[in-house]
Amino acid sequence: MRVSGQKNLYGYTIGILVIEGYFPRLPGAIGNATSFPFPVLHKVVKGATGERVARKVGEDIITLFIQGARDLEAEGVRAITSSCGFTAMFQRELVEAVNIPVFASSLLLVPLISRMLKIKQRVGIVTADARFLTKRHFDGVGIDSDKVIIAGMKEVMSLKRSSIMTNMKWT
Repeated sequence: MRVSGQKNLYGYTIGILVIEGYFPRLPGAIGNATSFPFPVLHKVVKGATGERVARKVGEDIITLFIQGARDLEAEGVRAITSSCGFTAMFQRELVEAVNIPVFASSLLLVPLISRMLKIKQRVGIVTADARFLTKRHFDGVGIDSDKVIIAGMKEVMSLKRSSIMTNMKWT
């Protein structure tokens, strides 16, 4: 066996870009490393709060995510994903910024699933807040908006009252 390398950390296959959010990330959540049966490397994208990623998107946010992706690639991960589905709008920019596969959002699955359905059937998307899922997100991952139905969790009262969500701001 030949060993070489110029990295600080080893053994991480998947890098995960995480929005800057301070709420419980229970096992099973992408922001909790114990959710995976293999090592993952999380990179908190400083300044990319849920508010700034979903509601007040500017070019500076894309720059923050690109730098985060480049940092993960430099640490040696072999693929990158994200903790926030709203990052679908950055898919193309992230792919162009690094030399490893990027799966910015689970919304990448929508075109695939849609092709498995009959012509008149649509894919259901459940999101944190349906008001902020836009054409820009769809374009980022190649979604035909006529093929989807969107529901937001913001309107689900039982979620608002759950102990997990007590520290989240619902406006």
